[in-house]
Amino acid sequence: MKPSNKSRMEAKFWKFLVRSSLGIWIVLNASCSKWGNSDPFEVELQPLAEKKERFQRHLAVYASLEPAEASKIERLYRDLLQLEKFERERLWYAAEGFSMWLARLDDSDRNSILELGDPKERLALVRKLREGQWLSGLPIADQENIRELEKDPDSRALLISRIRAEEIERKSRNIDLARKPLLPSNTAKTGPSPPGSSKITITSNTRPAKFEELPNDVQLWIGENLLPRLSEFEKNQLRLASGRWPDYPRIIYQLIRDHFLLPQFQQRIESFSDIPGPIREKYSAEVVGGVLDKKGWTPPKPQGQDYALALAKWAILEKIPTGFIGPTSAAVLPEPWRGLVEKTLTPRLVREERQFLRRAEGKWPDYPRALIDLLVSRRMTVPGNVLPGPPSLWQDALSPK
Repeated sequence: MKPSNKSRMEAKFWKFLVRSSLGIWIVLNASCSKWGNSDPFEVELQPLAEKKERFQRHLAVYASLEPAEASKIERLYRDLLQLEKFERERLWYAAEGFSMWLARLDDSDRNSILELGDPKERLALVRKLREGQWLSGLPIADQENIRELEKDPDSRALLISRIRAEEIERKSRNIDLARKPLLPSNTAKTGPSPPGSSKITITSNTRPAKFEELPNDVQLWIGENLLPRLSEFEKNQLRLASGRWPDYPRIIYQLIRDHFLLPQFQQRIESFSDIPGPIREKYSAEVVGGVLDKKGWTPPKPQGQDYALALAKWAILEKIPTGFIGPTSAAVLPEPWRGLVEKTLTPRLVREERQFLRRAEGKWPDYPRALIDLLVSRRMTVPGNVLPGPPSLWQDALSPK
């Protein structure tokens, strides 16, 4: 006689409890200590007697649940069955991993999480605890660098972003090396690279503090593209930073970012006539131009967003909100910026990075500047990226070490 659908469902349900009861129990805010400290990932390696004992223990706990809690488990299980196998297993193992993490916390931290009724508050506390554990596991030098920036939250956020990106890259590289077969020693290439092969520019100075210490291709790009567009004020900034690292490459990065990378509205502001009517009615072109000239902000040959950058300085001076110049939040970003920020960047940000971005919202060019800094520090591609030279040059300049 074939088992009924109900019997099959019950069999799946008990199998699910054996595999995922830790995670489900945490979802229901129950006490993790009832389940013991056994690792669910080691279940398949346990002898049959131990599996049976574990099953009976979990079954007893399930039988002791209140009907409302048991109903929640059954409903959650049915919801999980509706998902694709890959997504279902991902959530199972995520729940189990979280349960093991929670079980290792001291009683006060664990109880603080379980006592919170608001899911958002609980998630915020979990993130805070996880970040604290991550920081305590860093090398002493990195911990000291982060601690020194307590009074500079923006720089602290970028440094944390940089360290996390390096961790991800290092883990990925180790995985690739583990998968890549070793080449025989007689296959190693020697001699010069053949014509047409890709080259990596390696400079003798890894911390350039002057123009002549930059890689040759970077010098050429700056001379042809950046310098002709700088105002007197910006040129003076560059002169003052010369001879100091990381100040000099950082200023160059910021100038490239501002003149070439910042997203703007489809209707760009490239001259006084592009300014919205209410502002033009209150301020004349002569008044605005006079301030730009006096401050040294006037671009020599306005291109792209050169005039918008100068106008933003003037608007800040006059205490006029700069949202009319360009996007100041994710909701008004043009594509592909909006998709990149909402789907790729934002989900990866930790608390410090989110706060860093939130402080810049409502201000242009501060908000797009913050976006680009996070993308570069996390080694992600910037839309329309024109940063010359090796990416590590600008990542090192951004990192306040």
